[in-house]
Amino acid sequence: MTNDQIQSIIDSAGIGDTITFLGGVYSNIALTITQAVNLISQGATLMGTGSSPVISITGNNAAGTNVTNFHYQ
Repeated sequence: MTNDQIQSIIDSAGIGDTITFLGGVYSNIALTITQAVNLISQGATLMGTGSSPVISITGNNAAGTNVTNFHYQ
């Protein structure tokens, strides 16, 4: 999946929804979380762009976001 595809899933999720990443490597990732969701990994590695954070959690609605079991490069 591309960064844009993943961001679209996150943007479509409701507050408190869980998004599960299957194992594998996801490249060129720079995600923005603006509402409380649960990102759960089953062994996924997120590789950043080098110029942006891999995951940015911003805004009052994002309080309570959980990011679990990821590897970062």
